[in-house]
Amino acid sequence: MSTVIDFGLSEDERLLDDSARRFADEQLRSHERRHEAARGYPDAVRARHRALGFATMLLSESAGGVGLPLAIAARVWERLASADPSAPFGLGVPALAALARSRRGAVLARDRRPGAIIVEPAGAAARNQPGTNVVGAAARNRPGTNVVEPAGAAARNQPGTNVVGAAARSQPGTNVVEPVGAAARNQPGTTVIGAAARNQPGTVIEPAAQEIAWVPCARPAWIAMISSTGVTLSTDLIARDIDRPSLGLRAAGASAVMIRSPGEPIGDAAEAACWLVELRVLAAASMLGAARDAADYARSYARGRVAFGKPIAHHQGLAFQLVECATELDAAGLVLAVAAAGEQPDRVAAAHAFVTRTALRVVERSLQALGGHGYLYDHPTEKRMRDVRALASLYGGATTAERDAADRVLVLTDPLELR
Repeated sequence: MSTVIDFGLSEDERLLDDSARRFADEQLRSHERRHEAARGYPDAVRARHRALGFATMLLSESAGGVGLPLAIAARVWERLASADPSAPFGLGVPALAALARSRRGAVLARDRRPGAIIVEPAGAAARNQPGTNVVGAAARNRPGTNVVEPAGAAARNQPGTNVVGAAARSQPGTNVVEPVGAAARNQPGTTVIGAAARNQPGTVIEPAAQEIAWVPCARPAWIAMISSTGVTLSTDLIARDIDRPSLGLRAAGASAVMIRSPGEPIGDAAEAACWLVELRVLAAASMLGAARDAADYARSYARGRVAFGKPIAHHQGLAFQLVECATELDAAGLVLAVAAAGEQPDRVAAAHAFVTRTALRVVERSLQALGGHGYLYDHPTEKRMRDVRALASLYGGATTAERDAADRVLVLTDPLELR
């Protein structure tokens, strides 16, 4: 007897889905602009979100959570994001269950301290860690990377590359790192910036701090960095609020962060893969919910807007686009549901990339359906566009997800090193 995939919901899951829909409609949708202006949510909304169990859906029951499957949590995130795409991030801690699995992270998870998660660029996790020594062709070809002689002519010819050594000093437009003090040069194990370092072959000088231009969190207390080698947690950081009307996910808060020292490892490569599975499903479900809402609004607008004697939805050019949007969203929803149920990193990566491309395409078409009105604050479409674009940039985006998914298709030993 063949096995059939059942996309239906059980009675308990249906009750949870109905609760998420009611919460989204009553607490989020009608107050969306107010929450965005305040760049946060009232305590009453946060309390209701916790009381319904949405903040701890993936935590095990022993850890005080609900212990729901990832696929069910994705449906809740989609419901919330359809009313306000900032809600899954501003009302909860991303990857809370993954964070709680580590000893250090469990303290932050228990205290519900706000934080953000960053995925390192493909194949460059080590190169971007403050204080990490990187030597080789990969470093030499990255503009702005600090390469120390003898690295070869390739490095010396890279505009904007910091090359330390006698040859670099005569290269026009090359930055040479100057001394910072004699005391540091005599300390064993110290990375030296200055004359002493220039004569040390194979030494790499990295910046003392790492800056992150934007994270969707108000003054995060911690930053988790995910790479192909593991997860590191940093709490030695400086965060400042940023606020620009063009930003997406504004109700979740926005900060620029400077990480002052390398974080402590809290997970290996396998743990990093688990984090990415949860985060990519979270981002994809949020994009799917936002795109569905944008498409529904565009369809309603097109039915009521009359031009040339009939609703604009009756004109073929627009009607076909609206139908394509609905079909693509249904396909993306099924792809995400299957991937979230299986929790396989490569399939989740592929689903995340597919949903990202689909959501970006749908919100653009939805905005075009409204014409110039789509850019006005009178309609939610411009906000859906901003929010989806912000969501699409999180956790490495579609490009990094596609590189990770390529391992299953191309059988690569290290898909993150694709060029």
